[in-house]
Amino acid sequence: MAEDTPEIQKRSYRNPPVVEIAADFQMATGNADEWDWDAASAFLERVVNPGEPIEVLQAVQVRRQPGKSGKSKERELQLSERTLRMRRYSKGKANCLQVAPDRLILNCVKTSEQIPKFTTLEPLVVQYLSDYTEAFRPREVESISLNYIDDVKITHEGPLDLAEYFNINATFPEAFGGVAGFSVGGKWVDGDVTILLEFTDIEPYTFRLDWTAMMVMAKDSGQQAATAGLQKCRRMLWDRFSACFTEKGHGLFNPT
Repeated sequence: MAEDTPEIQKRSYRNPPVVEIAADFQMATGNADEWDWDAASAFLERVVNPGEPIEVLQAVQVRRQPGKSGKSKERELQLSERTLRMRRYSKGKANCLQVAPDRLILNCVKTSEQIPKFTTLEPLVVQYLSDYTEAFRPREVESISLNYIDDVKITHEGPLDLAEYFNINATFPEAFGGVAGFSVGGKWVDGDVTILLEFTDIEPYTFRLDWTAMMVMAKDSGQQAATAGLQKCRRMLWDRFSACFTEKGHGLFNPT
């Protein structure tokens, strides 16, 4: 989440660690139980164009029912499917728009041609929110969450002291043995922020930072308030990102 923005002039980096950004909006329409998946498919077909084929994510439930004879030993399997969400990737799969009952999610991912930035995500969110509002007429936006995933790679030989790079850490008793990761959560008056720091299997001394900022919106919040809330989530995460690393840690990203 290390790119610079007009609102936050702190640091910019030549090699930011961000690999994915996701904005998630929970709406209220009053008809989530009767969600129109045909309308959702038409929405994705219209707003993500040109794009990849529309994908349908489903949950499958398997039940064992007594057979026709009614004997307990004779049971038949019954399958039922439930659609959870639909999604469509943009051409090149740099962005993914997802629609679920009363929910809109936009993911921007790192590719060989782009590093995800908030300045890229924000105008897309504004447009898709407008399109969603026109198509589904939600009463209000109930909550917003903004998620960043950073892969921090540290070139180091021998045992690594995380305190050289990170200002957040956790100390465990020796009886715990080796600890692969830990999570840190905090609640602030302006919203919730959770942080997960964990080792990855990408290569030695690569750490994944998974950040999420979440805000519950005031009643009757619309598109304008949702956009302002998203910007506030961004500022919350930027402040936590900046405080997370030591000067040596910031140096990993080639600050300008």
